[in-house]
Amino acid sequence: MEPSLRQNKMSRKLFRTLILPSQEDFPPILDEEVRAALKKAKKNKAPGPDMITLEMLLACEDIVVPHLVTMFNESLTNERAPQSMPDSVVRLLHKKGNCLDIGNYRPVALLRATRELEAAQPIEQTGFRSGFSTSENTLVVTEMIQKSQEYKFPLYLMFVDYKKAFDSVEFGSLWTTLSEFGVHSKIVMTLKNIYEEAEVSVRIRGQDVPVRIQKGVRQGDTISPDLFNATLEHIFRRLNWESYGFSVNGTTLTHLRFADDVVLFASSAQKIQEMANELAKESKKAGLEINFAKTFIMANRAQRNVEIDGKRIAYTDEFIYLGTLLHFADGSKTEIQRRIRSAWSVFHKFKTYLTRRNVSNIHKAKIYNKCIEPAFLYGLETWTLKKKERNLLATAQRKMMRWMLGLLDRRRNSWLYEKLKLREVREKTHGRRKSWNGDHGRKRVELDDPNPVGEMTYEQFLVKDGRQLREPTNISSNIP
Repeated sequence: MEPSLRQNKMSRKLFRTLILPSQEDFPPILDEEVRAALKKAKKNKAPGPDMITLEMLLACEDIVVPHLVTMFNESLTNERAPQSMPDSVVRLLHKKGNCLDIGNYRPVALLRATRELEAAQPIEQTGFRSGFSTSENTLVVTEMIQKSQEYKFPLYLMFVDYKKAFDSVEFGSLWTTLSEFGVHSKIVMTLKNIYEEAEVSVRIRGQDVPVRIQKGVRQGDTISPDLFNATLEHIFRRLNWESYGFSVNGTTLTHLRFADDVVLFASSAQKIQEMANELAKESKKAGLEINFAKTFIMANRAQRNVEIDGKRIAYTDEFIYLGTLLHFADGSKTEIQRRIRSAWSVFHKFKTYLTRRNVSNIHKAKIYNKCIEPAFLYGLETWTLKKKERNLLATAQRKMMRWMLGLLDRRRNSWLYEKLKLREVREKTHGRRKSWNGDHGRKRVELDDPNPVGEMTYEQFLVKDGRQLREPTNISSNIP
């Protein structure tokens, strides 16, 4: 590799991590980088106003790439993107709840898939990061709940929800954040011009009405997750939480983040209130506001009054965090029963198709594997599976299989699995858990182990070295 090419690639690597040690001349974007970005981008996405899809760009890659390289480098030199690049079309997607409540919709911008930026984030943030999933956070929270029950120490969890988080970020705070993180001034100015000149088209009574964007990062833009994560990281860096949280094998655990889903850990109601008030204060500086109606506290001690800006925060006995039901009561039993109900709900959506005799077993098995099984086994990596729970899963699976085959008479279980070419759910849970445990540096467990989740240190769990074995976990609250 030529020295100049190697230097440019190294410089671009620094750019992708948002850490630039100096504000020297920014190296030009290379042809190879644009091609790599095109190949890495996700396919089958909605186009922007120009109706150009990623597939179109890839189909004429050799013709388009040189023009894209020229355009990107001119944008960096002039610190201004082409006039049409900031524009987008907004569509409202219904999340859940009342369809007539505008608060239950989120705006998604249909943009071009030609920009990409990867941000360096701390171990507490697992959202929008390659190699991480919701299981990382749910395992830590589940382990803390289990240890608090085992060792009888007080644990207060606050699940913080922000109002329209992506749409509320103040531009001024965002540019300050990027500058303080060492992002090159040309990148900051280019992004600033893109966002401050951006317009969206909202369809009202059949006509597209242009609206100027004054704050917020646009959902649907490839750079938005990184910008939002950077803003949230800037908020948390300003918090003085050294005396809060818990010490887990020498690592302080005060909170976890999955994008804008934040959970705080404290040993008392007073400490959780102090943490929440400080977080609310710093969040407001960036334009983020806590949604008091959707923020809850779970605790294994007295439910003392907790207020944020004079608003009382409600307590709850259980909470669905990142799709997993959490509580201090009966381990994973309730969550597994909930997973079974969820799987049956999906099964009934496809029931007409799955029970037809003229549909091949191969197609039925594909629907089961792609649609039903994910509902069955979501979050299984964090479950404490005992024999009774494993049998519940297997019984529900076999009942579905009998419906799919139209069986009324008795058949051996082995015949069912052979007929549909499906793996037994107990075998699959064991395989997935072993694989996930190995990826996170945990001991292998046997199927008959009554507690296959076991213990794991916070730093081992998040480092994910895939080698180091577990050590006894030592948890203590950071009480000055």
